Amino acid sequence: MLWHPARTKTLCPIQRCRACGEAASFQVTLQGRYLCTRKISSALFTSSVVRVQTFEHLLSGLNEQPRQAVTTLDGPVLVIAGAGSGKTRVLTTRVAYLIANGIPPERILAMTFTNKAADELRQRLAVLCDPWSARRVWAGTFHSIFARLLRRNAELLGYSPNFTIYDDDDSLSLIRRLLKEQNIPPKELSPNSVRSVISRAKNELVYPDDYAAQTQTPRQQRIATIYHLYQRALRRADAMDFD
Repeated sequence: MLWHPARTKTLCPIQRCRACGEAASFQVTLQGRYLCTRKISSALFTSSVVRVQTFEHLLSGLNEQPRQAVTTLDGPVLVIAGAGSGKTRVLTTRVAYLIANGIPPERILAMTFTNKAADELRQRLAVLCDPWSARRVWAGTFHSIFARLLRRNAELLGYSPNFTIYDDDDSLSLIRRLLKEQNIPPKELSPNSVRSVISRAKNELVYPDDYAAQTQTPRQQRIATIYHLYQRALRRADAMDFD
């Protein structure tokens, strides 16, 4: 779906959308009709001519295999290719193609590993799609996407939506403090080893009480105590860690 500046014009907000009947703070006109930004996506495709031109523009420059990856609408698509082969272009073009085929942008999830890749993804989507659609795609890193989901539902977990996320250094600092409060010297139980055990337990969905029930040695019992205190301290600080 492409944004057509020549077809749009900012209007006074007192106009009402012909598609939904609601007044909007930002409106556009397309072929003489007043439309709010919620309806501009569907309006761009009221004629088959516009749809064909848009699809051809999206697919131009793609050879057979990338084009197939972009245009497949049913079922999963796996793209295996080397660095610099155009995977990001295929991904962003596929997102734009899905939107052009009527998929609501807020139902599209595009995740990356790095912030740099996520920024590039958003920038390319802003060029391929209209600004309204590009902003509504769930695009970002794994951490940012799931942090967004957690903040939306934080109260269900007993946290505030503005909870803090502890990185590795924050977690290690907290564990050091807890070990000191329990009079456990670093030579007896190192903070790094405790953090590794807690991280592994969390990734295996083993809660503090469950871990304590499985302990067999004095060392494991001390770690279980720190694990319990660690979770309590996180909750008290309205904080989560990456595990």
